[in-house]
Amino acid sequence: MQAGECFVTFPDDLLEVADLKEGDQVEWFENNGNGSYTLKKVTKKPLKYDEAIKEGWKMTDDGFWIKEN
Repeated sequence: MQAGECFVTFPDDLLEVADLKEGDQVEWFENNGNGSYTLKKVTKKPLKYDEAIKEGWKMTDDGFWIKEN
């Protein structure tokens, strides 16, 4: 697993209420300051390879995209 990657399993009832399905991506959107975080579903269209490179993303040898600092 690459640094910064996390996998979380949500219960089925939460998936339904949040309109999520297995494989959807969510991002840590906001630190609520009380030990909890707000997550949001990633809904933007995937970047094409050239667009990803231009925005500073790099593909690892094992096929994962990472954002270079």
